[in-house]
Amino acid sequence: MRSILLVPLLLAGCAGLTAESLQRTDTAQVCYIAVTQPENRTLAEAELKRRNANCQEHTAEVRRMLEDDARMKTEGVSTGAARSSGMGMGGGMRGY
Repeated sequence: MRSILLVPLLLAGCAGLTAESLQRTDTAQVCYIAVTQPENRTLAEAELKRRNANCQEHTAEVRRMLEDDARMKTEGVSTGAARSSGMGMGGGMRGY
């Protein structure tokens, strides 16, 4: 469920993350950005400093986000492999 919440955040990263958008973001997600997006690390660290926040207090939540991200990437690879093996449109993933 957390990964669904990250989608808009990740899309925002593609469009250009701003200080204002980080102010509306959960502290754990700001920590996640600092860890996973080197191009936005400085911006995320500035927001964490503004909040006087410590990412160590959000380690478990960031770890879950990283695990969700890895799982999404793995599922994407397996779905792509199924398509290339001849499953075609509508095959295999019906009902999800």
